[in-house]
Amino acid sequence: MNLLKIKRKYSGGFTILEVLVSMIIVALVMTIIYSAFSAGSKVCSFGSERAQIFHSARLAMQDIIQSIENLEYGTNDYHEFIGKSHSGSSVGGKSVGDDELEFATSTSPTFIDGRWHVGLARVKYILEKDKKSDSTILEKWVTDVEDEDFKDAYVVELSKNIVGMTFRYYDEDDYDDSWDSDTKEKLPELVEITFYIQERENIVPFRSGALIPNMRVGKNVRRTSPGTTTDNSPGTTSPSPVRKSTQAKPITRSAPAKQ
Repeated sequence: MNLLKIKRKYSGGFTILEVLVSMIIVALVMTIIYSAFSAGSKVCSFGSERAQIFHSARLAMQDIIQSIENLEYGTNDYHEFIGKSHSGSSVGGKSVGDDELEFATSTSPTFIDGRWHVGLARVKYILEKDKKSDSTILEKWVTDVEDEDFKDAYVVELSKNIVGMTFRYYDEDDYDDSWDSDTKEKLPELVEITFYIQERENIVPFRSGALIPNMRVGKNVRRTSPGTTTDNSPGTTSPSPVRKSTQAKPITRSAPAKQ
């Protein structure tokens, strides 16, 4: 009778060893679940960050290509097409370029500081250092065509993830690293654009190209007045007139300096 009571008293419980083994198994299962969740969260975060970085780069690339396709060119002052090549610096153990490109173009309507800006303008694409964050920003400077020093330019930030930028200019079956239309007296046939994008620890090149329109202007073409051209050479076609807005005035700012 006493033995039966003892068996009933202890038959519904667990030993300390069983409890410890159960706790270890539960801990292992929870660790595996947390690791899988953490890995999935990191992949999702990285994918979202990467998509945003390349989306910004694509918009910047599209802006440069559109400006090149709408460029205005002539042998008179303020319509030069100038590409400067700089060696840049080493980022992540990789040497990246720090090129600049400036030219005259017909800008699309842009709403800045409460005003619309549109018409013929001079633009420059350049990489600048942000003094606060020490990061590199791809900027677009826009000013009047006669403002060669960009003293009254307004600045548009295109991307903060581009640490390097190079331009190559294709002409007559060869590439040049720089271009000066005053010296060459013509435009290149194509501009190759390469961004170097900072993607965490990696530097990823992002490349595209812009074709110069067939309405390239030769050395005998001069602009007689805004919106008209005169061609004294036989067998060539003058570009269609350019409409210039008199309402587009740049936002005044201090003269930017190359860092």
